[in-house]
Amino acid sequence: MTSSTVSISNNKETAKICQAPVIFLDTAILLKASKNEAPFKDLIDLVIRLSKERKIISIEGAQRDEICHGKDTHGIDILKEHCHATSSLEFIQKKQLFRAVCDYIKNKSSDFTLLIEDIFLHDPSITGTSGLGRITDSEALGIDTDKNLIEQAKLHEVLRQAATASNIKYQKGREMGFKILIDVWKSEPYLYGAWKSDSHKFNEFWDSKFFTEIPFVYLWSSLYSSIITDKNRKIFDETTQSPINGRKGDWIDLISISTLLPYCDYFTCDKNMKDMVRQISEQDKNDRYFKKMYSSSEKDTKQLIEILETI
Repeated sequence: MTSSTVSISNNKETAKICQAPVIFLDTAILLKASKNEAPFKDLIDLVIRLSKERKIISIEGAQRDEICHGKDTHGIDILKEHCHATSSLEFIQKKQLFRAVCDYIKNKSSDFTLLIEDIFLHDPSITGTSGLGRITDSEALGIDTDKNLIEQAKLHEVLRQAATASNIKYQKGREMGFKILIDVWKSEPYLYGAWKSDSHKFNEFWDSKFFTEIPFVYLWSSLYSSIITDKNRKIFDETTQSPINGRKGDWIDLISISTLLPYCDYFTCDKNMKDMVRQISEQDKNDRYFKKMYSSSEKDTKQLIEILETI
């Protein structure tokens, strides 16, 4: 497998070179396809055919987390049989961070390298590796995903109310996102070697574009800001003590999109998340990520089918 490069200095992404395009299928599409709903079943059938012909690689990220803890588990069969398992999302994030820290300390160029092999548990070029499942991130962490998502929704609603009451705008919200990640990551034990080699440059790194333009950092902080600065998008209902319909999974979507979107050529998600990435693209005047995205609507699904049929 080969790698792709993201240039931090000019914020452009070069063409990703891989043996086949990579696609991420949203949980909603998997569930609708499992019930033979068109055009979602047509999309899955096409992806399965292209996968067998080794013309596309379909990946499993956090969909199993959502399906396993939902009311409908039909989509699991599609994941088990046809999707290539990714490494844990946390592992992928840490690989990006570690590479960026080391490059900064070694005074390497501002080209950030995304290694496609970082996301796979098994080499997808080897026949028979699709369907080799991964332990879900919630299982690995011992998390009750349903309970955790409710708590996350409640927390994000508190943050949203505080941010909107203080009239915090998008850029300030993104800086808050950067700070959250710095607080979580800066003292990680696996970075000790980098700190020991040059503590001055290590501390300097966190204020540089080498950090803020790491794909996961950029996307997570931008989406986080979009969520907490939106005055009209309530996340949690205090009266019913439950997330607003369709928003309980925002936390999983936030992590999945931020982690896996940079590696994908086609990425499907719910309309709300696609709209958020569109807004980010408009704010930053850069569509490098938005142009890969398709919502799980009928219209976008039909459009994606037309594109994939040309492969």
